[in-house]
Amino acid sequence: MIVATSVLLSLLHLMSCEQRGSKHLFANHDTIVVHDTLIVREQQFPEGGFTYNLPCKIEYINQNQPGKAILVFWLHGGVRDQASHDLLSDYNHIDKFRNVGYNGTRDYLRKSKTKAVYIAPICHKAVSKNCVRWIDCEKEIKHIIDDYATKGIIDDRKVYLLGASDGGAGTWDFVAKHPDWFAAAMPMSCSSARKTTVPVYFHSTKREGDVSAIVNSLNAQGCNIHYQYHGDVGHGGDEKSCNEENLKRLFSHVRR
Repeated sequence: MIVATSVLLSLLHLMSCEQRGSKHLFANHDTIVVHDTLIVREQQFPEGGFTYNLPCKIEYINQNQPGKAILVFWLHGGVRDQASHDLLSDYNHIDKFRNVGYNGTRDYLRKSKTKAVYIAPICHKAVSKNCVRWIDCEKEIKHIIDDYATKGIIDDRKVYLLGASDGGAGTWDFVAKHPDWFAAAMPMSCSSARKTTVPVYFHSTKREGDVSAIVNSLNAQGCNIHYQYHGDVGHGGDEKSCNEENLKRLFSHVRR
């Protein structure tokens, strides 16, 4: 039985790698985990099928609310911790989404009755020694945005990006390089501020230091960065900023 199971898993692994992104259908479930390394099952989504070219944890929140959903990305930290990107391991980034910021954002969306597709992708390309940045997954992220927009599920003027640590740095990379993709962003636990036209709600802790001078300089150049320095907490402690007040401001923005 053990040998047979091992063979089956190997076959599934090879099949999914050959497909380079498995087709998954979505259902009326609260939380769905989708990834392209090991096919476990397919779900049914009312609006039709999708192809995900990144491993993802996906939550379709308040799906019965009228109108189109907003699209929210959460970028995880620890991108340089390459061992955590092995999806066949017992502990990988799919298991790490129980953090404060991720759950705080999800809980806000639920309680506020916001119709949202909430996606936490895995930076699986980090298994390569030459790739330790979220921005290297830009084509995959854009594919997901376009797929949902083409299906008419999300309003592509309402795409939001949050992330902490390496995910915070990745958030800055995206809004600097692709400001036309996002309505607003919230990077945390990083010090990577740079010029962008996207409204940004930026947080850092004592580990990253106070970067008020850089933010003030960028705002003087026309940026719209709302910055808070959390000098009293350690790395990751600013994820508590994913609270009702800050998230309400974040999600109030609509891309023009």
